Amino acid sequence: MAEVSTDRFWSKVDKSRECWIWKAATARHGLPYGRFCSGGHQGEVLLAHRIAYELCIGPIPEGLIVMHACDNPRCVNPAHLILGTPADNNHDMASKGRAAKGERNASSLYPELRRGERNGRAKLTKREIEEIRAKYPLVRSGKLLASEYGVSDVQIYRIVNGDQWGEGGD
Repeated sequence: MAEVSTDRFWSKVDKSRECWIWKAATARHGLPYGRFCSGGHQGEVLLAHRIAYELCIGPIPEGLIVMHACDNPRCVNPAHLILGTPADNNHDMASKGRAAKGERNASSLYPELRRGERNGRAKLTKREIEEIRAKYPLVRSGKLLASEYGVSDVQIYRIVNGDQWGEGGD
């Protein structure tokens, strides 16, 4: 953890309730986790609940995250903070009904963002998909095409069979 002024850190916390509420900056997107700049405005931005955990309990082992037992992302009360794996956190979220599913799932809410080239994780363009489909009957080798296009042979077979990128290539 970066060097943190404990007086400066705790001055940004309201300890008047069971949950100690972070009163300063929070994350700009998603849940309002507290943010703290370790060296003032030019310092490293750290998550407040992680700092509270390290200041009061100790180092966070590699591969573990700090979870909120109270489900309050602004809480920095060390008694409410527990260690877990990302899988533990996902299980906790799902068991408490906080996982986005069905109509609340982002891919349901914004279907235009998840298809073809508009998917931020897409490695191939529509033109490349068309090329792969045209070349496959000639070369009959998913491994060769995978090497040429920088994807796995499984991905090539999914494209050729229409399991991915659908019929329209998007």
